[in-house]
Amino acid sequence: MNETLELPWPERCRELERPFGWAPCRLATGGWLARLSLPAKALYLGLCLVADRRGLSYFGAEKLQALCGLDASGLRGATEELVQGDLLATAGPRYQLLSLPSGPAPGRPAPPREVPTPPAGRPATPAEVAVLLAPLRARWTGRR
Repeated sequence: MNETLELPWPERCRELERPFGWAPCRLATGGWLARLSLPAKALYLGLCLVADRRGLSYFGAEKLQALCGLDASGLRGATEELVQGDLLATAGPRYQLLSLPSGPAPGRPAPPREVPTPPAGRPATPAEVAVLLAPLRARWTGRR
């Protein structure tokens, strides 16, 4: 981290609050977040915010549905996806976020490949622009 960079809005600098929710950085850097559906991401984030330091949440299904913007079916599917992904354990109404498994996520997206750039002096063709933007589109839409 670079603490010397000037903040765009210093009066709104984030501070740790109690209680404090957290998500492991490896969720993003290890490819775990990229492989989750949007409902599973919403549930994981919601649980990160309400779980205690051991990862245990006492929120019931109705509260989690409201928090994450999911219906009952969406909550069940997201829960199953996180359980199958070895990120969540459940016991009755309790949810426990698990420590991330070691190593990168299974099926992690391939590292970005070299993208050809047009020769200097000429603008990119529409096809070249499409190739350049494809990884961003895939990242933002969840499509591979």
